[in-house]
Amino acid sequence: LDAIGALFLVLLQVYALSLVEHESSHPKCISMSDCPLGTFCASKNYEFTLPTCFDCVRTALKKAEAELICPEEFLPHKWEHREYLDFDHNELRITQGTTSTMQNCYAFLHCDATDVDAGTNFEGACDFISLNKSKMDAGTWVMVTFLALLWALPISKDVEEATTEERVLDHHLAGSPNVPAEIVRLALRIRSFILPFYATAATLVLLITENISEKNIILDILAITIILEADNVLAALLLGTRQGEM
Repeated sequence: LDAIGALFLVLLQVYALSLVEHESSHPKCISMSDCPLGTFCASKNYEFTLPTCFDCVRTALKKAEAELICPEEFLPHKWEHREYLDFDHNELRITQGTTSTMQNCYAFLHCDATDVDAGTNFEGACDFISLNKSKMDAGTWVMVTFLALLWALPISKDVEEATTEERVLDHHLAGSPNVPAEIVRLALRIRSFILPFYATAATLVLLITENISEKNIILDILAITIILEADNVLAALLLGTRQGEM
């Protein structure tokens, strides 16, 4: 049971990091205005998933199609005065598992008003990330470099601990088959090879999708560090003194 608990804790870390990565790159939304610049809110047509933000290049309608289809979807004269439309939840609330022509028209209008690449059918760089990078000055790069060195410490420490624990495990097994020990070995391998990859990906996605500032950079890296240390903390709480016996 302890071996299964150790594996569960490591898998929980991987899930948390993958969730951070996905939520940062595709945040949840209920209206077009919830999404960053250059993205729109849409449902994935799955009833069990909430609407998320996608890059405007994935809009269902382009300019020529929207000019033909959308006027019929709006009230008289509303399409002609579309520049005054609001894209919040009061104008159109996006719900999970649903899509419509009206929703596609709102997505096009939102992207046409906010995407820098509106003139090229929204094809080009990701607006939010591109504008975010333009706000990085020399001081920001120095801060990122400094914190990256500190951020690498818990990752390298975790890999070193997992490698040492696997060597100790091999020494005690001495070639004898043991199912719980192999489960622990699997957990240690995940800590050594898979967890660092997810931690790096989640950190990079957080940094490029959050508003660039020294405060946000520190908080993002601190959040990832807490997740990396979660297995030791939860193991001490849930497994107690039996953790050392594994």
